[in-house]
Amino acid sequence: MHDLVVFRHWTFLKLDLLQRLDSIVFHGPSPLLCVASRNVWYDHPLYSGCMHTESVSELYARESRAYSSGQGIHDWEYYRQQRTCLRLTEGGYANVTKGMDFGLGHWD
Repeated sequence: MHDLVVFRHWTFLKLDLLQRLDSIVFHGPSPLLCVASRNVWYDHPLYSGCMHTESVSELYARESRAYSSGQGIHDWEYYRQQRTCLRLTEGGYANVTKGMDFGLGHWD
C-alpha cells in the first residue's frame, strides 16, 4: 500500500464512516469515497474532484464578494440542500463550456 501511495500517487484515506474498514487506497476521482471521507465532490466540466469543506467555505466567501447580486457560477442553493456536491449553475456551466467541443460540435 505504501508503494501505491508514494510512487504511483494514489490517495490514502482513513474512513471513519465505514465499519470494519480502517483505511482504503483508491486511484482517480471517486465521488463516493469523497463523500464517505466527509468532503465535498466538486462537479465541473474541466475538473471534478474532492474538496475539503474548508475550501468550499473559502470559495463561497470569494464568490459572494465577487458577485454581490448573488448570481455566481456555483449552485450554492443545491449545495446547501445536500452538502455533498458543489456544481455549477446553469449560467455558470454555459459560461465555462462556451465554445468547447465535446465531440458533438461546438456549444454556443
